[in-house]
Amino acid sequence: AVVPKSPARLKIPPLQVFSNGDVIARDAWDGATVLAMHGGGEPYNVLYHQHADMNSFILAHRNERLLVDPGHSCYRGLVIANDRSTPCHNTCTFTDPSDAGAHNLRNQTSGRFRDVVDGVPSAAVERGGRRLIAERVDEITAIGSECADVYGEPLTRFSRYWIMAGKHAIFVVDHVAAEKPLIVSWHWLLNNRDGRMRLKIVPPDRIVFRRGDVGLKLFHAGSNLNETSLSRMRHAYVHDAYHPKPNQLGEGAPDTGRIITFQQKNAVSESLTIHAIAVDSYGCVAGHHLRRDGEWVGLEAPSRGPGEAGEQYRVRLESSAGALDTSPRSGPTIYIEHVGERRAYRVRASGEPPYRLERA
Repeated sequence: AVVPKSPARLKIPPLQVFSNGDVIARDAWDGATVLAMHGGGEPYNVLYHQHADMNSFILAHRNERLLVDPGHSCYRGLVIANDRSTPCHNTCTFTDPSDAGAHNLRNQTSGRFRDVVDGVPSAAVERGGRRLIAERVDEITAIGSECADVYGEPLTRFSRYWIMAGKHAIFVVDHVAAEKPLIVSWHWLLNNRDGRMRLKIVPPDRIVFRRGDVGLKLFHAGSNLNETSLSRMRHAYVHDAYHPKPNQLGEGAPDTGRIITFQQKNAVSESLTIHAIAVDSYGCVAGHHLRRDGEWVGLEAPSRGPGEAGEQYRVRLESSAGALDTSPRSGPTIYIEHVGERRAYRVRASGEPPYRLERA
């Protein structure tokens, strides 16, 4: 019999990039943490099957799904519209306060389908996003995607960067710009598929979420918490598997997911915002703390032994304005640092992508 070979033995990198816009990152093939995102890729070749999920991602730790995609239910059910919608994914929506209806701008898929004329499909279509970076150096992974086009005017930029540092720390950096002031909402879909979640909401800036024997702590790390609020928690749907008939075993019921939303209190034309996410075992996740040092935003892990300092990674954004949550006129430079070992890295998000992750 043929002896199977592991991806590590075949020297397949733990960061994998796909033409449809998906990127999957692992801390190691035999590691603990998997992050998978959906963003810009090559032109879309299939006819349908689009969801409004650009710049969304999922996150698993030790085989436990934490931040999830909702999946989808029967195509002829009422819930399918929610399954496909932007606010039901781990991404952003934008509210125009000057609109009398406070209209949420969502990813628009209409007009991006391939047409079929006389049985012949038209040319592949652009989805409205593009990959900015997907690179790994040492234990640091940097992924970036831009997708403002799928929202349309007045949004001109929605660039999201994921910085995965080792197996416990993830930083999500969002650069948003628009032709007029908008209110940004950040949505986080938590997995409660089997009712096993334990959720603690700690206003104004964090949530602690546990299921199985692992946990997640998420911090909204904007520079001014008075400008952002934990606006709401909603009971949502998470589906295990599609079935052409409704009410089957794979279809999620209400509260199989919960959506936590952070929302800006005031509309702005441009902003840079960091969310810091720690993942660990059920008990240890409580020992992860957000650390600020000037413009640095860090995650400090608990000590793993007597006399040992907890591992700490931190990031800093540098823009033409020189600070967080101001009005940068170009993409930021993202600095990443391992505090204990004084190793530093950077991503310069300027000029034409793809950008590079390099040692600083």
